[in-house]
Formats: sequence, structure tokens, C-alpha cells
Amino acid sequence: MALLMAETMRTDPRFSRMEALIPVPLYPAKRRARGYNQSELLARDLSQATKLPLLGGALVRAVNTPSQSQLSLGERVANVRDAFRIKNAQQVRDWRIVLVDDVLTTGSTADACASALLEAGAAEVSVATVARAAESPSSSEGKKG
Repeated sequence: MALLMAETMRTDPRFSRMEALIPVPLYPAKRRARGYNQSELLARDLSQATKLPLLGGALVRAVNTPSQSQLSLGERVANVRDAFRIKNAQQVRDWRIVLVDDVLTTGSTADACASALLEAGAAEVSVATVARAAESPSSSEGKKG
């Protein structure tokens, strides 16, 4: 999957200026229970394929949020608001970062992560995912534009 993502990044001008990769983090207890973070695995392989540095650990999930899968759009946004923190702002300041995730559903998690990165001084944040979930009628309720 990372090789396919790398090919997309090489051919998509939105990624041409990106300088580093950061995976969407899991809460530490969830990571331990699962044994891995799929976004971290993707980011590691994507780093090898693109030669972009992996800034693992720069972004942390500070709040153990419930799973997003059964939540409405509004609930998802509220669920991840302020859930992410930057461990060391110097690590991301002025960098153009690719946020790596496995699946983008409503974009709530990506938005919350990007907000934390930008507030810490990242110059730009783009998102790379393996898949984009199809929008269901319930996920688009209240969605503007």
C-alpha cells in the first residue's frame, strides 16, 4: 500500500513540496492492546519509498477517545477536538508535513491532527491515506459545502 501511496505522491503536485511524514497516532493504551499502529506502519514504509523523513512521535494522541466508527459527523468532530498534541514544536516548526493515515472517513481526525501541527508552527499539512470511505447519508448530515 505504501508503494501505491508513494507513486501517488510522486505524481500529485500537492505533495511536491512536502518535507516529512507524520503518522496519525493511537492512544498509547490502544497501541499496546493492538500491538501496532497501522498508520505508523504505512508511514514507515512510505518514508523508505519517498526518502522523506519520518517524524514519528512528534504528534501524540493525548486523549483516549472512543472509536469514531459509530459516530455522526458532529460527534466525530467533537470526539477528536483537542485530542492531539505536539510533543516538541521545534520538531515540526516550518516543515511541510504529510499526515499519514489508513482511511479517511469524514476527515475529523485529519483535521484535528492538522490543526495541532499548524498551531505548533508547521508550514503546511497535506494528508495521504490508503482509502477514502464512501460518504453515507448520515455522515454528510450537517456538512457544508
